[in-house]
Amino acid sequence: MSISIDFMTEENTDEFGEKYFAGLSDSSDEHLKAEHELVLKLMKPLEGERILDVGCGRGRLGDMLTQLESGIEMVSSDVTDEAKKYVSGTFVRCSMAALPFPDEHFDKIFCLHVIAHFKEGQEGINEAYRVLKGGGRLMVITPNKYFVYYSWLATLLKHFRFKYDRTAKWLYSRRSLAALFRARPWSSFEEGYFQSAPRRMPFEWMRAKLVVVAVKGK
Repeated sequence: MSISIDFMTEENTDEFGEKYFAGLSDSSDEHLKAEHELVLKLMKPLEGERILDVGCGRGRLGDMLTQLESGIEMVSSDVTDEAKKYVSGTFVRCSMAALPFPDEHFDKIFCLHVIAHFKEGQEGINEAYRVLKGGGRLMVITPNKYFVYYSWLATLLKHFRFKYDRTAKWLYSRRSLAALFRARPWSSFEEGYFQSAPRRMPFEWMRAKLVVVAVKGK
């Protein structure tokens, strides 16, 4: 049974239409599999938890989590109704910067490849903090801006072709992403990198993605 709730936002969602969703990574994509493995390693779902997937896209994370643990309450959200076509279960149309949920409502929140798509990143982290229960966890994965800049340059110089989502306009370094979290009194948060760096630039700070897992104090 699919439940849909629509909270209209002021964001321009025109670019997140049918064509955009059709181009999202296939479920067999190795990068997607690696991210799901990381999710299960760091934030495995537990029976009875209420979990939010912000910017759910085609709903693959929610499908994976509910298949693994059927006893969770899974809520998926996105800024466009296009996502609703792919999501089974509860869907809410909303922005991460204005989550229409009560305080301390979720046990876990996932924000995978979302925060680069809207400029109000600080508001998004603040909202996630608000709707998390005490002891709840937030995971954010987003492109590392240094990897993206290098890849753009390498593509320009024709060293290789870099396929990049042009709607991800707000890029972060490890330091600037961590600064968003420090604006709230998390009991702990761990920051790091994920996936490999370019072979020509094999430095830790050049790895492809940034990861933060934060815990809200009880």
